[in-house]
Amino acid sequence: MEKPWGESRPTEGRYEDPNGDPDEDHYRDSDEDLYEFPDEGPDDGPEPPPPIPGLVFVVTGGCGFLGRHLVRLLLEEEPDLRELRVFDLHLDPDLPDDPRVRALRGDVGDAGAVGRALEGADVVLHTAALVDVWGNADPQSIARVNVQGTKALLRGCRSAGVRCLIFTSSMEVVGPNERGDPFVRWGHVGGRPTH
Repeated sequence: MEKPWGESRPTEGRYEDPNGDPDEDHYRDSDEDLYEFPDEGPDDGPEPPPPIPGLVFVVTGGCGFLGRHLVRLLLEEEPDLRELRVFDLHLDPDLPDDPRVRALRGDVGDAGAVGRALEGADVVLHTAALVDVWGNADPQSIARVNVQGTKALLRGCRSAGVRCLIFTSSMEVVGPNERGDPFVRWGHVGGRPTH
């Protein structure tokens, strides 16, 4: 019988199982060495490879204002970084030239793209959002990205077994200040800010 490491053992060293288990082969190379080899069956497969050391990070919105700063910081400061996946709808051509960086174009609302991006990930930094500083985006688009996209990401993290999710938000949630003034969107008319 072929053994897992590819060499055959002679049958002369075969001995009876002390527990009377007829389903196992036992070989003794010396009085100190005992090897047990269960019979190979249809369910036996190759051993999975050992885990590769290091962490896999995913930064959603990794090309946005906050995301690109987190990407740079992780590359500079995270000693256990093995792979950094930058997941964004609009990829920046100036992503850092580092073998650990993997650019993935995708929408947080697309469950399939999210699932592929999260496969094998340890940590997700969720910075993807539709921030509408100028008041040009319709509320449905904002909800699709910021609410539905975040829900899709949460479901994807749960399915992929992601151990850590860090959710960031945007200035859109700031709301009124201490005086009760609402969040003010600034526009430019004639070179002057207006609100």
